[in-house]
Amino acid sequence: MANISTTCSPALPTATAKAREYITEKYCSGIQPLFAAQPLRCYLGNAPTLARVGRECEDEFAVAWLCKQIHEYVKTLSTADQLRAADIQNLALVIYSAYPSLNLDEVMLFFSRLAAGIYGIVGYNSVRGENITARIHQFLEDRRREIERYEIERERMERAAEDERRRKYAVSYQEYKRMLVAFAAERFGGDEDKAQEYLATHPEEFQNDAHSALEDTRV
Repeated sequence: MANISTTCSPALPTATAKAREYITEKYCSGIQPLFAAQPLRCYLGNAPTLARVGRECEDEFAVAWLCKQIHEYVKTLSTADQLRAADIQNLALVIYSAYPSLNLDEVMLFFSRLAAGIYGIVGYNSVRGENITARIHQFLEDRRREIERYEIERERMERAAEDERRRKYAVSYQEYKRMLVAFAAERFGGDEDKAQEYLATHPEEFQNDAHSALEDTRV
């Protein structure tokens, strides 16, 4: 899963040509199926949105990137269900215009799920662009539910961890979180914002450091 970052994604290169190269290499259409295995990273990661790609790489590039993703999906359809190049272009324009807040990971996750049949059969020898965009609403609802389940579980685990920390170390949860941020910030050159973003999806990674520090204070 080398193309699905487990750390905070770097900012897009500032020069348009470099930004386009970065997007083309990191979010190539051929790796769509990989994204189905890690939906939360797609939702909560730091991939740029379609709007940002259009802003920093120009609209034409963003639409062309979408065309490649659609074409990759269309390859999974039967011969009778193939879309013409003009249909793919129009569909890309609709998605770009109507769903600019989708990030690139989410777009690739959507098409990987669509290809897997998770959202049903798109058409019987009559695939149309609207058959595909209609499934985006279901994808967005799935995203909402999955993030909600994740947040509920994370809160449950945090409460359990807080109870355990209070029992073992008699330290407040807020103080413990500050310790985690401090340890994580060391990895990001002291940037606490990046540290907090990283901890949102990797809350366990620096717990041993915090526990060791607390143990030292008790010696």
